[in-house]
Amino acid sequence: MLSVSLLVVLMTACGQGEREGSDPSCEAVDAALSTEAATVPPIDYGTSVDDAMETLARAGLCGERPDVDFPYYVTGTDPSAGSTVERGTHITFLIGDG
Repeated sequence: MLSVSLLVVLMTACGQGEREGSDPSCEAVDAALSTEAATVPPIDYGTSVDDAMETLARAGLCGERPDVDFPYYVTGTDPSAGSTVERGTHITFLIGDG
């Protein structure tokens, strides 16, 4: 099978207006925003977006559900795992079709 990675959302701070596809768990992150740093956690290749969003929320970060109309899974993040960002940052999912 051919796997295609797509950049599907932009990295921005949580809480800057309504964002279609935002996960409700980001609301809790929005309420606790600070200038503290967070490390982007590793997300295994092939992880579901739901699981990836939960992983980001536990780290104090937000993800957004990709706006695509084909089956997909997470192939990585931007910024990549191990990067240091401000808590509450939206992380871009790189996705593949499967």
